[in-house]
Amino acid sequence: MKLNLREAQNTDLEITYRIKSNSIKPYVEKIWSWNEQFQKKAHEANFIISDTKIIEQNGKEIGYLVMKDKPEEIYIENLLLEKEFQNLGIGKVVMEKIIERANSEKKPI
Repeated sequence: MKLNLREAQNTDLEITYRIKSNSIKPYVEKIWSWNEQFQKKAHEANFIISDTKIIEQNGKEIGYLVMKDKPEEIYIENLLLEKEFQNLGIGKVVMEKIIERANSEKKPI
């Protein structure tokens, strides 16, 4: 499985919102309901480019990772994949890379 994690750019705001909406909207709707305007505003306010990596497969954006790399720990805020790429082991591959790095740097996750 060939995956690429690239640094997010300002232009990725819409891509990350689409991925977020497609991946978690059904779950949020069941619990609280989905307010599109609220969700967009919250996403824009919380989109931190330096913490965000875009997950690509064959040049296509299929997910994103929000990770805060602190001196004392690696904090994973979000790992979201487009619905059709869920349950294929992609999240596991991404997490294994993070765990490997955390172990080499002797940081907790």
